[in-house]
Amino acid sequence: MAVVVAVTAVSTAQTPSLLRSLPIAQHGLVEPLLLLGLILWLRPGWAGVVVLLGAMGASVALASIFSLTRMLLRVAQTLAAFEAERTQLSRLVYYNVGIFGDLLTMALPLLLAWLLLRRQWPHSRLWTALAGAAIAISIGCVYLTFSKSAWLGSIIACAGMLIVTTGDWRRRGAIVVISAALISFVIPYPAVLLRAVSPGMAATYNQIVNNVNSRADTIDPNSPEGEVSVTERLYASEAALRMAADHPLIGVGPGSFAAAYQSTYRRAGATRALDSAHDLLPYLAAEFGLIVAAIVALGLLTAVLFAAQVYLRAPPEDQFARIGSAAVGAAIIGFVIVATTFGVDLYRPYRLMNSDVMFASALVAVGLLLPGTIAGRTPGSEAAGPRDAVPPPGRVGHHGGGWISA
Repeated sequence: MAVVVAVTAVSTAQTPSLLRSLPIAQHGLVEPLLLLGLILWLRPGWAGVVVLLGAMGASVALASIFSLTRMLLRVAQTLAAFEAERTQLSRLVYYNVGIFGDLLTMALPLLLAWLLLRRQWPHSRLWTALAGAAIAISIGCVYLTFSKSAWLGSIIACAGMLIVTTGDWRRRGAIVVISAALISFVIPYPAVLLRAVSPGMAATYNQIVNNVNSRADTIDPNSPEGEVSVTERLYASEAALRMAADHPLIGVGPGSFAAAYQSTYRRAGATRALDSAHDLLPYLAAEFGLIVAAIVALGLLTAVLFAAQVYLRAPPEDQFARIGSAAVGAAIIGFVIVATTFGVDLYRPYRLMNSDVMFASALVAVGLLLPGTIAGRTPGSEAAGPRDAVPPPGRVGHHGGGWISA
């Protein structure tokens, strides 16, 4: 972390405008790193981890309820109106609808974990109702973001989690089939085969897709919409890699992508002057250098691998360890999918928020802590029951040998 902060400081100092670059570095990298470091230093016990993950999922669910209620009462009452005013969906909670979609993608696996663990808690019917309602509303809000990256990330993250947490191969097969069908509404891949088999069937399929996803054309690079949504973003990502090759140590500086792209790296065929690579790792490499991009990639990968390690080593009866680790790994993978297909702006002054980056940072911290946390739940025991997952009243974490008071 110290290396990232040091490189970020040097990269920021070399930019022509500190007023523009400093907030991006502060809110986009330094604050998430401080949060990650704080969680690692506190080393919350298993009870603290469960409460943290539950609170993170619940916070996004509450934001979904608030956003949906506000839209229905004051902004839109029809699906067409929701799409036309989609930027207003999260205006009062996370400001930007892309950030909201990213957060929903990460929160849904956490909410699914609470639903799958409902029988482990007292008052299981209450937990079932609460978790089910939170999931339903959050799924509705994912759809209403009309964000392809959020749709894709949510489907893959939730499907992956459900596949690894069920032991029935028939159910796994059903999940794969349903997921493939849902993805076909985001990326209409069956159209290629259907055109060869029956043009009429292809036309019918495209009509169904357009009824569900009116922005389906934005995935086709040959369409006017897809030219911006796909082609121009690929041009920007390519330019980011060239920036990183020319400035490998400290990048062009936070917030300097747009100027560098416009003046030097923009392709002749590009029609838009984008201000970001719209792909997290190339964006980090371009603005902060290859060292920062490599450390972030390593952190994300390590957290997922640690979560997978806990899942694979946990005995089948230890549902808390298996489902909890699967949820953390799936949530991080969902974040990576959104960050790669849509791009995560670490921070932009007009967006006012870096909530998705902070959320992902907390998930990575939990992923890194999982092996030690699971092993230390009950001294001398490989598994722990439900009581070990709930902290005593008034206590929220564990540090060293004692509980930390709330």
